[in-house]
Amino acid sequence: MADTKKILPYVIFGVPIAIGLYFVYKAIKNKFGKGQDAPNDYNPNNNGNVDTNPNGGSTPSVTKLFPLRKGSKGGKVIELQNAILLYDSTLLGKYGADGDFGTITQNALQTILGKTSADSQDDIDAIVKKANEKKKTAETKVQIDNTNNNRFILAKKLISEFNKDPAWKNFYALHKVEVVEYKKTSDGRIKDREVKIYNKGEKLWVSRYATLYNNLGIITAGYSVAYSPENRYTEFSAYGFEVK
Repeated sequence: MADTKKILPYVIFGVPIAIGLYFVYKAIKNKFGKGQDAPNDYNPNNNGNVDTNPNGGSTPSVTKLFPLRKGSKGGKVIELQNAILLYDSTLLGKYGADGDFGTITQNALQTILGKTSADSQDDIDAIVKKANEKKKTAETKVQIDNTNNNRFILAKKLISEFNKDPAWKNFYALHKVEVVEYKKTSDGRIKDREVKIYNKGEKLWVSRYATLYNNLGIITAGYSVAYSPENRYTEFSAYGFEVK
């Protein structure tokens, strides 16, 4: 009985202390976020895309990134807008990639893809692909324009050299090159067209009576035959010949 009296005070005071310590532990644990579960629809890959709710506020869209449409905001909208600017830097006006999917972004999307929303990452990738193809086409056109311009200058120079003394100068092939010969009737029809191959060093004889034309670097020698309903022509690239 004496032992029971000794233990009883520990039981009376110890149990409330233990219970109190347990609640203190729970409070500290909750305060620092330990043990709290994320919502079931939480998406760690969300890039900050938000949808505007009917009351005018903004609610994070943690369940999905797409579709991106008028009213959407955030990182994915910026990615979409950057793709649009890559395609055409003028389509988004002065605001550029501001992360706000408004009327301007919607109109730009309509212009490029023929739709008013980006329904998946494939739509953004499609804009980037179109932008790269557009850039490649533009670069190719510049190269062609430069080539034609250089060839035009060269043809002009060759014709000038030939016309200094056409009775004594001729065109000589710089490498293997094609020469086209044909006749043209009085009503403009081409007939008897023939392609000839000149090897390096071979002479292309052009009469002193021929009239030489420069069409983007393609030299055309035209021969008018008296009392004939047909004229003869010879065409060749300025890149393929030199005058000497």
